[in-house]
Amino acid sequence: MENTESTALVVTATLEKVKIADGINIEAVEYDGERVLTSKQLADLYGTTEKIISQNFITYSEKEFIRGIHYYVLGVLPEEKEKISDAEAEEKRRILAEYREKLGLPKQVNKIYLWTEKGAYQHAQHIKNDVARNINAKLVEKYFKIKDHTLIALNEFFNNIMGRMNALDEKISAVSAENKRLQMRMGIDSEQQRQLQEIVKKKALESVNGDTEKYRKAAPVFNAQIWAVFRRKFHIDSYRNTPQYLFDEAVAFLENWQPSGIRGKS
Repeated sequence: MENTESTALVVTATLEKVKIADGINIEAVEYDGERVLTSKQLADLYGTTEKIISQNFITYSEKEFIRGIHYYVLGVLPEEKEKISDAEAEEKRRILAEYREKLGLPKQVNKIYLWTEKGAYQHAQHIKNDVARNINAKLVEKYFKIKDHTLIALNEFFNNIMGRMNALDEKISAVSAENKRLQMRMGIDSEQQRQLQEIVKKKALESVNGDTEKYRKAAPVFNAQIWAVFRRKFHIDSYRNTPQYLFDEAVAFLENWQPSGIRGKS
């Protein structure tokens, strides 16, 4: 039979006790993240023997039991020896040894069959007793589907977190909008007012080529002109009431403004 398993996979015997029904607890075993059962576990749960499990497998294997779907095998099977490399064989033996050690199986055990949910179901159909059918239904609910339940819980958890984050984003947006409204109503502080005055003074001096006497005479006219234009530009009654959020724009406007016909009186 074709080998569909990867030797890089790790078998985990967690030894975690899982309650299947009242008085029935089994040790959880995983293969590549999928919960599985050993033949002994399956036989004990179904009220039969490992020999019956093996016989059913041999009888129906070609038709109903597909490796990698209904079961996995740990160890190197005789028919595999010529088909796999020495490294692959060694890895299979390592995984088998790890499994034996964790579950306390004897070293003489050279292969282990692990049954998936589908494999356990097929065995229940062939054993044909009420115990097997009833326990199989419990296994599906309490053992094999536990990862599905965990994923559902995780999805609900993350959806809840995302909902809270979206609500928080809305609150942050509301606060940001309120801050912007406050900034629009808030005027510049005294230091910013001084900066605007300094820019106007510098522009006035430049207009008379730095002549302080001419500046002294021209300043009143210059100031009246520039501040009048400034007030119209920003729709305010005084540069002192320049909105805080427009301060950078106000600075740029004053620095780029060019006076018209002011040279001071001779």
